[in-house]
Amino acid sequence: MAVVGGVSHVWGVVLGAAILTVLLLQYARQGVWPFVARFFPKGPRAHLSDHAEPLPQRSKPAAGEDLLKVNKARKQFGGLVAVNDVSLEVKAGQIIGLIGPNGAGKSTTFNLVTGILQATSGEITFRGERIDALSSREIVKRGIGRTFQYVKLLPGMTVLENVAIGAHLRGHVGV
Repeated sequence: MAVVGGVSHVWGVVLGAAILTVLLLQYARQGVWPFVARFFPKGPRAHLSDHAEPLPQRSKPAAGEDLLKVNKARKQFGGLVAVNDVSLEVKAGQIIGLIGPNGAGKSTTFNLVTGILQATSGEITFRGERIDALSSREIVKRGIGRTFQYVKLLPGMTVLENVAIGAHLRGHVGV
């Protein structure tokens, strides 16, 4: 900014800052590198499926086997009861929906199942193992994960690339 506007003039530096800011906001909204990279030759681009080995698979439960049991789960924040003794069961092969109005405790229930919040009382088991006292990191290792309500995680990536971000939990490769 100082070079563009002139190092020895205060108003020149201000003008240089304004010019560069406007240029960056107008023509390089994703930063300088994508703008500069257009001028370099592009080599063959690898796709996720070109070099990736299949992820290891866990054993799958038999259809109808108990997967998740939530038994009288309760979450209180002081005097506010956000989840009031919710019970549900999910068996292998089932698709279950949890519906209700805003403030009914749906997200809080998911947070209890995934370990983001600890239940005030009740019991949550996954494939016969009690998980309500485990951290979210330990729960995700067992195969329970969640997404949040933000739909554009990384807008410059495809849907597959965004979803593949979660594969790091099952791979053994570093950065």
